[in-house]
Amino acid sequence: SVPARDGTNAAEAGTSWISTRFGEVFVQVAETVRGRGLGKSVVSAVCTNLLQRKRTPLYITRTDNVASRKLAERLGFQDTGGYELSGAISLR
Repeated sequence: SVPARDGTNAAEAGTSWISTRFGEVFVQVAETVRGRGLGKSVVSAVCTNLLQRKRTPLYITRTDNVASRKLAERLGFQDTGGYELSGAISLR
């Protein structure tokens, strides 16, 4: 993470989960510091760590989150057109 002057996190990235093949990357950047490259820096560090561990980084974002999509593209991620389903299941 990148600390802000007030002690909070200006930017942080990590993994939501890691399997034997993949690791899902997350990123959060404070609104007050967006556009300064902090998100790219922290995501890059997480991806480098995953690649060193022989895991493929996955970057999942909403289609309407333009800033997040641009960040992913700047780091070399490509839009696969895939989508994710989530929710609760009901057993009958």
